[in-house]
Amino acid sequence: MLFGFIGWVIPGQGVLAALRSQSWPRVSALVTQAQYGNRCALLYTYTVDDMKYTGKRTGWETISPGRYGDADCEALRGQPHLRVGEVIQVAYNPDDPAQSVVRTAVPSSSIQLMLLTSPFLTMLAWGLRRAWREATRPQGA
Repeated sequence: MLFGFIGWVIPGQGVLAALRSQSWPRVSALVTQAQYGNRCALLYTYTVDDMKYTGKRTGWETISPGRYGDADCEALRGQPHLRVGEVIQVAYNPDDPAQSVVRTAVPSSSIQLMLLTSPFLTMLAWGLRRAWREATRPQGA
């Protein structure tokens, strides 16, 4: 049952962040580091209101299914490999321009985990409801 709860909370954070970031403004960024393999790393610099920032978030994946490497590799899957010196578009948080992301898409692996753990969450809710009903039942009933 705890598995069901955790299976919604952790990936749910990534889903909510992705949905929020889809309305963020976009800006051009310069790729300063790009590494691919079992572990992926991407660094980029961008400017907002004459302030220079460095970002590394590729997407909102919170888990990695393992086939494509780490969560950053998963976020970049299906895209051509970016190269140092390439200009890309990133979304940045207008309330905190230091927070940015390359891909604002809702992570599919998070949705899959949430669907997989839904039965466990349902059992947890049903069990809590049953325990509450028994605890609040009058003694003689």
